[in-house]
Amino acid sequence: MITAIIFIVINIVGWIMSVLRGPFWALLVYVNIYFNSPLPHINWWASYLPQIRWSLLAFAVLAVSMFLHRDKLSAHNGKAIKWMYLFFCSPCLLHIRVPLILG
Repeated sequence: MITAIIFIVINIVGWIMSVLRGPFWALLVYVNIYFNSPLPHINWWASYLPQIRWSLLAFAVLAVSMFLHRDKLSAHNGKAIKWMYLFFCSPCLLHIRVPLILG
């Protein structure tokens, strides 16, 4: 249970840091979620965590942080950012639509 609490604290602190300091922290949280998978059949401590879509939440915070700190980002042409928002909206729409179709 302590491991699950530490996992949640690390993610929340990283999300707060990403909103206050820059998107790098949200990227670190996403990497943490990727390598410390919060799935109960992979890690024993994950059964203590709430069943939310951790990666999607980390990506949403990353997108918000990129929007808030867009002046700190590189000066390259941001054509790829449009794809990021598309990839974020697609699972959100499916998450809303699939229960309506199957229900």
